[in-house]
Amino acid sequence: MRLLSSVIQVCRRSIAYLIYLLIRLFLAPGLRLTGYKRLRFGTCTLLAPAEQMRVVLEGIELLQTLDPAMFRRLTAERPYVFWYNEKATHLQAREYFVITNTFLHWGKEGVAIFFVQCILDFNLRFLPMVRNLAWNPEDKLAARYEIQRRVLEWLKKHTFPSELVVQYEEFAKQRSSNVPPNSRPNAGYDSK
Repeated sequence: MRLLSSVIQVCRRSIAYLIYLLIRLFLAPGLRLTGYKRLRFGTCTLLAPAEQMRVVLEGIELLQTLDPAMFRRLTAERPYVFWYNEKATHLQAREYFVITNTFLHWGKEGVAIFFVQCILDFNLRFLPMVRNLAWNPEDKLAARYEIQRRVLEWLKKHTFPSELVVQYEEFAKQRSSNVPPNSRPNAGYDSK
């Protein structure tokens, strides 16, 4: 049974890596052909239509002003790629993330929060899964809650509209009661 589980895990990882390679090879050229603009900040690449790109750039400027250390992580830590998709709710393939209307609706503040959440998401959820092939669903869920909690902490340290802070507080309260007591979101990862 354990061998079968390991084989299934390896197959899932192989399929996920194939999808990642396809995204890596064809995403940027495909979006550029459809009229998306491309901008680079250090190692970070942004792909979006002109109208959405304006809000994204304002969000990056806000992040740089509010938290230069987090801005450096965004632009120098990894080759993050962010692209706009109006129909997606959430999509991540390693360091590739979709910027959705949910965050753009909040303007530059929402975009800044999106970047912080993506950095935390990559470091708390993706990296431990790479290091531990047997990461279970409870650990993934606990990591997701930990990400939201850390985003809330980050929000409270900076000046944001109270509606945004209240929304994250409500989400954290709602989710905190669901976290399994044995979960260790940082299993195998020493956060920075």
